[in-house]
Amino acid sequence: MTPKMKSQYITRPSLVLLALGLGLMKTTTAAPLKTPHWLEEIIPVKGNDMHSEIRCYALPYGAIGLISHLFTYYTIALLSVGRSPVAPWRKLTSPRIDLCLAILGLLGGSAITIFTIIRCLQRWQFILIAAWKAALSITLGALSIHVAALENSARKRNKQWYFDMPEVFSLDREELIGALWWLVVYVLGTIVGLVGLINLVIHTWGEPVIVLCSKIFGGIATGVVGLTFLVCLYMEFSGFPIAACIVALGALSALYSDWVLAGLAGNLIGVPSSDNTILYIAYLTAKRLPFFSF
Repeated sequence: MTPKMKSQYITRPSLVLLALGLGLMKTTTAAPLKTPHWLEEIIPVKGNDMHSEIRCYALPYGAIGLISHLFTYYTIALLSVGRSPVAPWRKLTSPRIDLCLAILGLLGGSAITIFTIIRCLQRWQFILIAAWKAALSITLGALSIHVAALENSARKRNKQWYFDMPEVFSLDREELIGALWWLVVYVLGTIVGLVGLINLVIHTWGEPVIVLCSKIFGGIATGVVGLTFLVCLYMEFSGFPIAACIVALGALSALYSDWVLAGLAGNLIGVPSSDNTILYIAYLTAKRLPFFSF
């Protein structure tokens, strides 16, 4: 066999294999990739206006959101005085379990709010409101971790006392007050979130629910500011009433946002849609974990 014949003998099968390979590649690339069903459910469909695009917002609002916020405020209040939210008569004495609950709550709540921000990229107002809720999740989680760390530190300092008389074990009040500095994170988040919320109210003014809740919460906020002014006059402009007023207005603002979003969605109870159910339940579960600190 001549060299030329050998070359043809080798080349022709190679061409056949190459053709088969290209055919397989064409067949493979032509097949569309199928999105998993669970992923399709949590990716919102882009809407044409604010009423339709609120579907991207996977966090609680309406009556459910209001109850969730009240539970959060209650949890922060009890933890800040060293008491168990689930059993207010009981002092906190389980730092390791409380720390685990706080970390899981912080990671879970923050992750879902960040994912909601990504889902809402088509509307900057929802991004700012979701960032506001992220600040609340961070505040609750960080304060819970801080208190658990104080528990652990006090336990080490008074180890014998802790095990002999756990019912009288208590945390240092000044150290607990120091944990309240985490509320600054929430106040900053409130300022950011109110920018988006007020813009939503301006663009949707005329909706009966939004008008009504704006008047109600506006009246309550005016009363809080007026009461703070009177207290400051009596206490010679002490800093505590002013700080309490700022925190109270921040708390009221979050409750106000629940009803504004409910009015925008036409869903006063706040029942999640099918594409938000998984994230909704996961968020509520993560936010409630510090509640079970004991």
